[in-house]
Amino acid sequence: MPDDTPPLVVRTDAGSGRWTLRAPGGTLSAPVVVGDTVHVVVSDSRTAAVDADTGRIRWCSDRLTKPDGEGILRAGPTVVVPSDRDHERSGFVALDAETGEVRWKRRRSRLRQAAAAGPVVVLWNDEEGGQIAAVDASTGETLWEDEFGTINGLLVRGGTVILDTAGFRAVDARTGDEQWRNGYGDLLGQGEQADAALFHTWGSGTLCVRATDTGEVVSRTTFPKRASKRLGPPRGLPRRVLASSALEGVG
Repeated sequence: MPDDTPPLVVRTDAGSGRWTLRAPGGTLSAPVVVGDTVHVVVSDSRTAAVDADTGRIRWCSDRLTKPDGEGILRAGPTVVVPSDRDHERSGFVALDAETGEVRWKRRRSRLRQAAAAGPVVVLWNDEEGGQIAAVDASTGETLWEDEFGTINGLLVRGGTVILDTAGFRAVDARTGDEQWRNGYGDLLGQGEQADAALFHTWGSGTLCVRATDTGEVVSRTTFPKRASKRLGPPRGLPRRVLASSALEGVG
């Protein structure tokens, strides 16, 4: 690790195998778990990778410009870290997942949101005049770019990027080629791991399960009108969907 890195100490309980990472007060961000690795920002300037099972510190990066620990994601052989991000713009730095060395950097732009689609990083903004670009996770090379009137939501299923651009559409993550346009509503489960073959949408009190390859509705559940007026889009989509406690007492 770099010589001026704040001291990181791992203490392991021999009986339970649980471990604790300690650092001087105020120098650790909230952790982000990516696969078998825990990532934390150290002293507001570095990113550390810790083995989730043992607590062993795998690496600590060189200094970065205001890394945003909450936005860290794994894409192909890299760990992508937002840098110097605010509510309008962000830069990005890609670190080698094995060593923590910088693979590539992307300067600040309006593309402040990021998602991983296998070996591709998808960058976009969720403002009026929505822009989107795909970047090779290994090299930082821009693969394609596009622009829409607005991007209200985005989720990734396998190698497919599904967009809500005042209507659902899907594009190939690697090429940007449009695969289909089908349906309206809200995309659910953004940023969550899920079955690559399916995605969920919500609109007018109806929860739909749709096929990733076509956008067609596979199944739907419609809630009573009185209930749907009191429900926002469902939050969290594990193997079963819990719409809202607002259903209680609605007859």
